[in-house]
Amino acid sequence: MARAVDPTTSFDYVLKADREEDADCVTTWKLRPLTARQLAQIEDGTGSYDPDTGQVAVRQGTVVLETLRSGLAGVDNFLDTKDSEIEFSTENAGKKHGLTVRVPTYSFLDKIHPDDRRELCNAITEQTRLTEADRGN
Repeated sequence: MARAVDPTTSFDYVLKADREEDADCVTTWKLRPLTARQLAQIEDGTGSYDPDTGQVAVRQGTVVLETLRSGLAGVDNFLDTKDSEIEFSTENAGKKHGLTVRVPTYSFLDKIHPDDRRELCNAITEQTRLTEADRGN
């Protein structure tokens, strides 16, 4: 049986490196699955082909950032080097269905370690692409 993906709901995610820590000490990321359109736009922008040279380029870093901009909904207990909580900063990304769309700022994403950005990106896309087991097949 197929199961629906609901991109309007978020889910909590703890980085693998934090899972052995006390629950009070971990950073909890609020993630949401991507809509079909968001995923298509990100996938469409993943690569380019230069017919003159035959070179194929994959824009993996851009995919990670755009996935986080679409799928990162918030964070709790994200601390800076002085143990002060970092505010989840967002910016206006336009309107959709008459509502203002807010996405994390690039300056906020800059504060996330590159390995953690990749892990969060993978968690978002994994939730978006349910496995056969998740679908009940």
